Amino acid sequence: MNNLDKSFIIPVKIYITSTPTGFACGIENEEIYHSDKYYVTMTLARGLVRLLTKNPDFVFDEGISTLNEELLDSPEIDLDFEKFLEKRRNKLN
Repeated sequence: MNNLDKSFIIPVKIYITSTPTGFACGIENEEIYHSDKYYVTMTLARGLVRLLTKNPDFVFDEGISTLNEELLDSPEIDLDFEKFLEKRRNKLN
């Protein structure tokens, strides 16, 4: 990180929040990022938001897969993953 220009190290923030009918997502303070400096990060952020809004089931399944991998890597956590997954799926419907 020593070779990076510190002026480029400002994160683009994506939000995801629950709503009564599901979820909402977007880019926080998107208007401040309109410059060539943020072209790549804004393009990635917009792609992530689009992926989530167009394919929420895929993104959710990826989240479940990641959680499962983390649980498998942490044997000190005692959780029946199948029961947890079933409970989460029931909440979605």
